[in-house]
Amino acid sequence: MLFAPAGATPAEAPEKTCGSSDYCARTDRQIEPYPETPALGPAGSIIRDAAFGSRILRVTDAKSDPQGQGRSFMTASSAQQNTWNTDSSEFYVLTRSGQYMPYDFDPLNLKIHYKGVLQADWAGEPEFSYIRQHVLYGTGGKHSSIEEYDTNTAQQHESVIRGMHLEPRGGRLHDEGWPKM
Repeated sequence: MLFAPAGATPAEAPEKTCGSSDYCARTDRQIEPYPETPALGPAGSIIRDAAFGSRILRVTDAKSDPQGQGRSFMTASSAQQNTWNTDSSEFYVLTRSGQYMPYDFDPLNLKIHYKGVLQADWAGEPEFSYIRQHVLYGTGGKHSSIEEYDTNTAQQHESVIRGMHLEPRGGRLHDEGWPKM
């Protein structure tokens, strides 16, 4: 899995650095031939795109698999899925067996820190809160309830939407004891 940050450095000025509010990508329409593929280093290594100069961080490699099988990794299966937290300092990838692997990310220095396999028995893929920086939401538990996982404390519990559960067949929300409005 590879990431190229938005503040990438253009090929014409490889020493220039871009701040988070200064997007430094080329804007011309010049067609570039495919360059030679650079050799990839281990997870955590950085390569530079030969045509455009963007720095690209390698996040995973064969040794990143928690089961040691060298499987490939995936991002969420849906484009609208929120796999990054509110300030883009955390994200997760998935293993082929459905394990969630959260990472801390430093976009300025292109550094990652693997946080260990998320221990959540969820059906489907989680997504980060759009408001709470370190909270992932998923569905699971005894009643397919909406659960939250705090990536800072590694604590998981039923969400603040207590009493709201997904029906196993209909997929609709129903309440359990909330006053009718």
